[in-house]
Amino acid sequence: LQDVLGCRWFTKTISKIPKTPTIAVGSLNVHQKPSFELRDPYYYEALVNTEWIVRNRINGSQCRVDDTAGGKVRYGSMIAHTFFSLVPPDTYFDSHPEYFSLVKGKRLRDRQLCLTNPEVLKIAVAGVKQWIKNSPNADIFSVAQMDNEGGACQCENCIAVKEREGAESGPILEFVNAVAREIGKEYPDVLIETLAYNYSAKPPRHVKPLPNVRVRLCTPWGCKAHRLDSVCSRDTYRNMLAWSKITHQLYIWDYNTEFNDYMLLHPSLDYTKTVFGIFNKTGGIGYFMQGSYQSPGGSLEEIKAYLCARLMWNPDQDADQILDEYIEGVYGRSAPIIKEWIDLIHSPFKKNTGEKMLGIYDLPDAAYLTPEILDGSDELIEKALTVTADDPVALDAIGKIRMSVDYTRIAQIKLLGEVAAGKYTYGVSDKNLDRIDRWLAGLKHYGITHLRESGAP
Repeated sequence: LQDVLGCRWFTKTISKIPKTPTIAVGSLNVHQKPSFELRDPYYYEALVNTEWIVRNRINGSQCRVDDTAGGKVRYGSMIAHTFFSLVPPDTYFDSHPEYFSLVKGKRLRDRQLCLTNPEVLKIAVAGVKQWIKNSPNADIFSVAQMDNEGGACQCENCIAVKEREGAESGPILEFVNAVAREIGKEYPDVLIETLAYNYSAKPPRHVKPLPNVRVRLCTPWGCKAHRLDSVCSRDTYRNMLAWSKITHQLYIWDYNTEFNDYMLLHPSLDYTKTVFGIFNKTGGIGYFMQGSYQSPGGSLEEIKAYLCARLMWNPDQDADQILDEYIEGVYGRSAPIIKEWIDLIHSPFKKNTGEKMLGIYDLPDAAYLTPEILDGSDELIEKALTVTADDPVALDAIGKIRMSVDYTRIAQIKLLGEVAAGKYTYGVSDKNLDRIDRWLAGLKHYGITHLRESGAP
């Protein structure tokens, strides 16, 4: 339907189904192999609607798809940060502090594991085997560091491995390989995954992942405005190239939203259009793109989810054509105006590709969120609403864009007074008060429940 007849499924409610009195396709002999074995655009809209997921060929582990709808990659554990699930501090720390990281001469229960301790290896192997028994249909199991910066063990043995390998990933990969080696004897088809994340992002000099090991490189600190191979993401790209030299089974954990403020304008479509092809050329085979996953309403969320899904299947497609099809299919007569708006919000990044200009924890006063950009956004959105006044589908889609612009404006307000009886005492213009009321109504209309990843919804 997609490749031969031109059908498209842009969002869970908006599709393009060509109308024709007859369908004639002749004989078909179609065989395709997706570029990535794991295709996981981790946005809310790509997780909850089974029909959209299947039609766009997604197979992420947490999307709402079961075997009756084609199946998905199945993890038999959490997808990351599992060291303490295998060797729980509450169970072992008091009696065996040597199982845990030695940091500045002291064993700590809340950092990482001591990965050269043979007893830790035995416990971890037994734990993975129990996971496999509990989830016999799972494809892959995570054996991965905890989510904290640093805390790697500094005992004599761990330091020796680190120094030999020239990276903190050395002790991790040696440990994960040892787990995978034991698991492979009994379960040859099971995969073991670990992270190259923050302090372990740099690959080791000598040790290489075993064939049943997937390393997932995490890329939180690169620039999301420009291509991954631009100078502003040099460290991330350098690590990717280095890992690709020691494995052709690399996964990536990428990030493509504003985690402090899901609705803050996050103009990263240029990055989104190009990153899959770059990663594919390095030999990467699995892609997890983390976005605003807890709630609808993230900035450009549905556009990004659709682009990711299409390009994860085949990154050699024309990304601009995919984006144009989406805009024309979703925004109707206002499509040229929406394209102009997209160009506008990306324009600050066209001037200098040598600076990191768009992160994942930016603030409302970021340099690219200027009055000129926001004023221009307001004007173009009003124009788009006027052009499509009789098109309820397009109006609803434009309303989501306006919510992101409204939120950015609201987040920039410098309050001069306090809130009393549900009203701002002073310091907010009537225009912005109207904007706040409109935005609050939008939260209810679109079912938005979370504004950020952590903390209160």
